[in-house]
Amino acid sequence: MISPAQSRAESLLSAQKRLLEAIANRVSLFEVLDDLCRTIDANVSGVISSVALMDPDGKRLWLGAGPQFPTKLKQVAFPWPIGPLALAGAPVARRHF
Repeated sequence: MISPAQSRAESLLSAQKRLLEAIANRVSLFEVLDDLCRTIDANVSGVISSVALMDPDGKRLWLGAGPQFPTKLKQVAFPWPIGPLALAGAPVARRHF
């Protein structure tokens, strides 16, 4: 009998293979990120994952993927300003990019 930990590990390895194949086959970035978020959401209880992408001018973050991310929150959270006076999280993005 397979333990829950083994089952989760197999699921994550399968997702990793699927995502790497998608990248190699030039699947769109948004499809890959969406699949990544769905994998995280399915394997980690109590989590709603999302990926934010920085716009070219480096001043805002936009939702790149997050299929379970609440629609109403998307409307108020994005675009998320980046800068020294921005809310929590955005200054971290500014320092690391």
